[in-house]
Amino acid sequence: MKLKFLPVALVVVSTFVYAQEVKVKKGEIQIDGKAVAKIDKEKNNYKISDLSGKALFTATITNETPLKNTVSKYWMQLTGSNGVVKELELIDKTSFSFGFEKPITQNLTKSENPLLPASGIDENKINSFFQTEDRSISKSEDNRIEEYKEINRSEDALAADNKILISNVGIISANNEKIGYIVRKVTGKDMVQQFL
Repeated sequence: MKLKFLPVALVVVSTFVYAQEVKVKKGEIQIDGKAVAKIDKEKNNYKISDLSGKALFTATITNETPLKNTVSKYWMQLTGSNGVVKELELIDKTSFSFGFEKPITQNLTKSENPLLPASGIDENKINSFFQTEDRSISKSEDNRIEEYKEINRSEDALAADNKILISNVGIISANNEKIGYIVRKVTGKDMVQQFL
């Protein structure tokens, strides 16, 4: 019995020892009670700065692409002080919040390679992080949407070229010739079937 209890106890203890507690108090991001950075809300963006107030980057959680497409997927968008934009996938299991402050701080502190580690801000790491732009998430979403729009445009052009019409009773015609019909599955009498 003691042999079974020992591994379980070690796992539980190690979880509590290595779990980081991230809080935002009075505009400061604190990890295990130690302030590591400041966070200020500006509309939907959050300015992240060091403890002296020097702005490092802005962060927001968005689902709008540069082409103004709104998608169902959300990601974190970081903009460096040099204007370079980086997009990051959101980590799993972020806490619920009415604003984005808590999810942003959790993503910045609890990711695999955090920009805001418990040891404090490494300005060189942040500067090197923002050397190249990465908009792969929004670009992928834009490409998917643009492909879908192109399919719709080609289908609309094909329908216009062949004068394909669907009447209000479901008759499909092409070049003024009846080529088929659409039947809704209904119980009782079907008006389309009676019409034909």
